[in-house]
Amino acid sequence: MLHFSIIILVSLCGNSFAYYVNNSLKAKSYNNRQRFLVIHYTAIDLENSVKILTGDKVSSHYLVPDGKLADEGVIYQFVDENLRAFTQGISYWRGWTNLNDNGISIEIVNLGYEHINETIKWFPFSNSQIQLVTNLSKDIIKRYSLEPKNVIGHSDCAPGRKQDPGPLFPWEQLYKNGIGAWPDKNDVLHFQQHYSNTNLKLEEIHLELQTYGYYINKDAETTRNAIISFQMHFRPAKYDGIMDTETFAILKALNKKYR
Repeated sequence: MLHFSIIILVSLCGNSFAYYVNNSLKAKSYNNRQRFLVIHYTAIDLENSVKILTGDKVSSHYLVPDGKLADEGVIYQFVDENLRAFTQGISYWRGWTNLNDNGISIEIVNLGYEHINETIKWFPFSNSQIQLVTNLSKDIIKRYSLEPKNVIGHSDCAPGRKQDPGPLFPWEQLYKNGIGAWPDKNDVLHFQQHYSNTNLKLEEIHLELQTYGYYINKDAETTRNAIISFQMHFRPAKYDGIMDTETFAILKALNKKYR
């Protein structure tokens, strides 16, 4: 038989009751709030990144600096992992919206890109930054048992609106360190051969993108933006928004591997 201590308090306004929380019993049906790990770049320098991310409008759980601080192994934490950071904005992934509610964010100090003579120049990440992101991501994934498909870039959950972390972020390198998803080469080759002489149907393209996690409403621009984000993540050598055979083969291989 369980016994609870109840204290009766009398105040001038009437009777009120204190309560005692008995936490000796635990439920079995629960899980972590944290479902997603989202990688960003700041598109501004360190000083301004810190200023903005510690302000009253935008925040992030973590910030990986550049330069000497990154070489020294410094990572800033601005928000506790159990609290919401205001970083993803309008977002969608695998049926979930507003990933601020259940995502952990890592911002990396990086200027993003600039336009030079009608071409885009992307700024690279330093080796120290990637090592810090790798080590931090592994710890976060272990803490919350995050699925590989749920380690994504900001552009994956907000195609068209966001481009970070961009095509120079080494997703394959992170995968080799146990972080995120990546297709098996043999599966990619198999699907390339299978679809080499096939006209890809738009309905199947939509289905495969949606199956992997992207928001698809069958609008042409939305589809193209999703393809660009996918290519930046998994085929960064060419991210033109065209669903060619290689891109589709990678997508099919991923959906086969991560059902």
